[in-house]
Amino acid sequence: MSWRRRPAVTKEELLPPFFDTLSQYVEMGNSTFACPGHQHGAFFKKHPAGRQFYEFFGENVFRADMCNADVKLGDLLIHEGSAKHAQKFAAKVFNADKTYFVLNGTSAANKVGDQRAADPWRSGAV
Repeated sequence: MSWRRRPAVTKEELLPPFFDTLSQYVEMGNSTFACPGHQHGAFFKKHPAGRQFYEFFGENVFRADMCNADVKLGDLLIHEGSAKHAQKFAAKVFNADKTYFVLNGTSAANKVGDQRAADPWRSGAV
């Protein structure tokens, strides 16, 4: 069995494009007073059980749990910035022409799938 050395992989090739934007956003200390309601984990630290939860997952998971309404992270409604790059990256990964993200939760995603299935005249898959 021959072992070949793989060429070096750059960070841009390895990580999804949105990760870089999100990590920079978090490092800048951006904060939101909208959602999520845990306020970067501060809510959890007020109770012993919540503190255990916070300590288990770590600070960054809460700092990176952001509302998608901040256009600094890219705009999903008009497909700009990092959000657009992330959707293009996902399409490439899934070998699809286009990919759109549904951020309203599983109920909204299921509704999108149901509507697509109910319309046989549309081309493509969901």
